[in-house]
Amino acid sequence: NSEYNENLVSISNLMSQEDWFKHRDPWRYARALYYVMRGRSVVLRRISVNLLGIFFYTVAVCVWNTKFPQYVLQCNPLPFSVLGAFISLLLVFRTNASYGRFVEGRLLFGQLVLHTREFSRLAVVHFPSYALKQRSVAYIAAFAWCLKARVRYNDNPEFMVKELLGTKEASRLLMKSKPAFFAIQELTIMVASCQKTLPHYVAMAMETQLSHLDRVLGGCERLVSTPIPQSYTRHATRCVILYLLGLPFAFWPVMGWTSVPMALLFAFVLLGIDETGSHIEEPFLILPIKPLCQVITATCRETLEYYG
Repeated sequence: NSEYNENLVSISNLMSQEDWFKHRDPWRYARALYYVMRGRSVVLRRISVNLLGIFFYTVAVCVWNTKFPQYVLQCNPLPFSVLGAFISLLLVFRTNASYGRFVEGRLLFGQLVLHTREFSRLAVVHFPSYALKQRSVAYIAAFAWCLKARVRYNDNPEFMVKELLGTKEASRLLMKSKPAFFAIQELTIMVASCQKTLPHYVAMAMETQLSHLDRVLGGCERLVSTPIPQSYTRHATRCVILYLLGLPFAFWPVMGWTSVPMALLFAFVLLGIDETGSHIEEPFLILPIKPLCQVITATCRETLEYYG
């Protein structure tokens, strides 16, 4: 249910009931450990370089303490017990803020599905000509694909937009700096052109749906352009790294060479939490946006076929 490359993880399917059963499966713990041991863990792959750095650093400290017992590098572990609580709070606050962004991104695309469905329903029922119904439904679906391209790096909606609008009209739309916004503009013009034939309440309802779509576009652009304050992110990252770099000195007096696996365990847990927070901070890279756009396109076409 996921497509993977070295830098990006994207949910490619919406969850089904079978997926939820697997998600709650009691064997998920063993499966999670199996993925880690096989190197299939996404988090492990993304932090592997940092884990190697911690490993060699801890080994170097242990080698020094073994070869030069008169100059042992060690310290009292008590300060690290106290610091651990503060580090945990830093990571929890950051991860919660990132998850809030993830939830907001999903809610925005949920609103996108709702408002495109509502507009297509109104357009297909109330627009006077079949050609206008067809064009409005195509533009509402094209808006979804243009929005997807706006929130994902290096995403090109040209193929789907040309399939929906035709080569000439798609080229005219895609040459704009913000195709998604101009798709809304085109739909607004269509509604305005039918003011004399549309009932007033229908025209107002259509305008309301288009206003909601514009708000969805604005909300998505806000999430893409405004991350969690970078000073907070950098401070949390520095604190985690400094904490991990100090652990071998605290572990050595009581653990000796077993400091190496223990330092790796601590690094995997803390860096994994930090990486997870960083990953979900940009929600549109991991949300199932493509399936949602496909749902919107299919719904628009089915609405046109049913009512048109």
